[in-house]
Amino acid sequence: MKTSKTRIIILLFLFFCFMPHSLQADNINVQRWTSGPWQLQDMIPWGSDKIVIDFGINGLWNFDGAWVQLSRWNPKKMAAWGKGNLIIDFGSHGLWNFDGSSWQKIALGEL
Repeated sequence: MKTSKTRIIILLFLFFCFMPHSLQADNINVQRWTSGPWQLQDMIPWGSDKIVIDFGINGLWNFDGAWVQLSRWNPKKMAAWGKGNLIIDFGSHGLWNFDGSSWQKIALGEL
Protein backbone atom coordinates (compact mmCIF):
# COMPACT_ATOMS: atom_id res chain seq x y z
CA MET A 1 0.00 0.00 0.00
CA LYS A 2 2.78 2.43 0.91
CA THR A 3 4.67 1.65 -2.31
CA SER A 4 1.63 2.54 -4.42
CA LYS A 5 1.17 5.73 -2.35
CA THR A 6 4.77 6.71 -3.10
CA ARG A 7 4.27 6.02 -6.81
CA ILE A 8 1.13 8.15 -6.90
CA ILE A 9 2.93 11.03 -5.15
CA ILE A 10 5.83 10.78 -7.63
CA LEU A 11 3.49 10.73 -10.64
CA LEU A 12 1.48 13.69 -9.35
CA PHE A 13 4.66 15.63 -8.62
CA LEU A 14 6.05 14.96 -12.10
CA PHE A 15 2.74 15.87 -13.74
CA PHE A 16 2.47 19.20 -11.94
CA CYS A 17 6.14 20.07 -12.49
CA PHE A 18 6.16 19.33 -16.19
CA MET A 19 2.60 20.00 -17.36
CA PRO A 20 2.21 22.46 -20.25
CA HIS A 21 2.22 26.13 -19.27
CA SER A 22 -1.30 26.56 -20.67
CA LEU A 23 -2.61 24.18 -17.99
CA GLN A 24 -0.84 25.85 -15.09
CA ALA A 25 -2.56 28.28 -12.75
CA ASP A 26 -1.58 31.92 -13.10
CA ASN A 27 0.15 31.87 -9.75
CA ILE A 28 3.73 32.72 -8.75
CA ASN A 29 3.89 29.69 -6.41
CA VAL A 30 3.26 27.31 -9.31
CA GLN A 31 5.77 29.13 -11.50
CA ARG A 32 8.60 28.87 -8.98
CA TRP A 33 8.46 25.05 -9.10
CA THR A 34 8.53 24.82 -12.89
CA SER A 35 11.11 27.41 -13.88
CA GLY A 36 13.96 29.42 -12.49
CA PRO A 37 16.09 28.19 -9.58
CA TRP A 38 13.49 25.62 -8.43
CA GLN A 39 14.04 23.24 -11.33
CA LEU A 40 14.16 19.58 -10.39
CA GLN A 41 17.62 18.06 -10.87
CA ASP A 42 17.15 14.63 -9.31
CA MET A 43 14.58 12.68 -7.29
CA ILE A 44 14.69 9.31 -5.52
CA PRO A 45 12.27 7.35 -3.33
CA TRP A 46 13.46 7.06 0.27
CA GLY A 47 12.06 4.65 2.83
CA SER A 48 8.52 3.44 2.40
CA ASP A 49 6.71 6.73 1.76
CA LYS A 50 9.21 9.56 1.26
CA ILE A 51 10.74 11.28 -1.74
CA VAL A 52 14.07 13.10 -1.67
CA ILE A 53 14.38 15.86 -4.26
CA ASP A 54 17.43 17.80 -5.40
CA PHE A 55 16.44 21.35 -6.36
CA GLY A 56 20.00 22.35 -7.30
CA ILE A 57 21.03 25.64 -5.71
CA ASN A 58 17.94 25.49 -3.47
CA GLY A 59 19.25 22.36 -1.77
CA LEU A 60 17.99 18.93 -0.87
CA TRP A 61 14.35 18.47 0.16
CA ASN A 62 12.21 15.66 1.54
CA PHE A 63 8.50 15.20 0.86
CA ASP A 64 6.44 12.85 3.02
CA GLY A 65 3.21 14.82 3.07
CA ALA A 66 4.99 18.11 3.82
CA TRP A 67 8.15 19.75 2.45
CA VAL A 68 11.24 19.70 4.70
CA GLN A 69 14.64 21.02 3.64
CA LEU A 70 17.35 18.49 4.51
CA SER A 71 20.32 20.55 3.34
CA ARG A 72 21.12 23.88 1.70
CA TRP A 73 24.01 22.32 -0.20
CA ASN A 74 23.58 21.26 -3.83
CA PRO A 75 24.00 17.46 -4.06
CA LYS A 76 25.92 15.95 -6.98
CA LYS A 77 24.64 12.38 -6.49
CA MET A 78 22.40 10.61 -4.02
CA ALA A 79 21.20 7.11 -3.21
CA ALA A 80 18.91 5.48 -0.68
CA TRP A 81 20.23 2.38 1.08
CA GLY A 82 19.40 0.13 3.99
CA LYS A 83 16.42 0.99 6.14
CA GLY A 84 15.90 4.73 5.77
CA ASN A 85 19.46 5.87 5.03
CA LEU A 86 20.57 8.32 2.36
CA ILE A 87 24.05 8.68 0.95
CA ILE A 88 24.62 12.14 -0.52
CA ASP A 89 27.67 13.35 -2.46
CA PHE A 90 27.93 17.08 -1.79
CA GLY A 91 31.06 17.51 -3.94
CA SER A 92 33.61 19.66 -2.12
CA HIS A 93 31.65 19.27 1.15
CA GLY A 94 32.18 15.50 1.10
CA LEU A 95 30.14 12.32 1.18
CA TRP A 96 27.46 12.24 3.87
CA ASN A 97 25.02 9.72 5.38
CA PHE A 98 21.59 10.89 6.60
CA ASP A 99 19.65 8.46 8.80
CA GLY A 100 16.44 10.47 8.94
CA SER A 101 17.44 12.55 11.94
CA SER A 102 21.16 13.34 11.77
CA TRP A 103 24.00 13.75 9.27
CA GLN A 104 27.34 11.94 9.44
CA LYS A 105 30.29 12.76 7.17
CA ILE A 106 31.74 9.50 5.83
CA ALA A 107 34.33 10.71 3.29
CA LEU A 108 36.26 13.84 2.37
CA GLY A 109 35.10 15.97 -0.53
CA GLU A 110 36.77 16.84 -3.82
CA LEU A 111 40.21 18.38 -3.61
